[in-house]
Amino acid sequence: TPRTADFINGMLRMRVVDEIILYMLPQIAGTGRHFFQSALPQDEWEVVKHKLYGDGVVFTVYRREWKPTVFIK
Repeated sequence: TPRTADFINGMLRMRVVDEIILYMLPQIAGTGRHFFQSALPQDEWEVVKHKLYGDGVVFTVYRREWKPTVFIK
C-alpha cells in the first residue's frame, strides 16, 4: 500500500534497516509506489545471498554493516 511504501522509505532514510530481502518476479503489474525513493549509498549494502529460480523469480538478500551513531556535544 502507499502507506507501507512511505513507512519503509522513511525507515531506510533513518538508516534503521540492516537487511533487505527481495523477491523479484518477472512481471510488471500496475503503477504502484516506488520503494527505495531515498538515495541509498551503494557502498553500504552488500549482497550476501542470491538465488535464481527456474520460473524467473530472483531472491536477493542485502545487508548493511552496522555502524554506531556518534553524537558530539
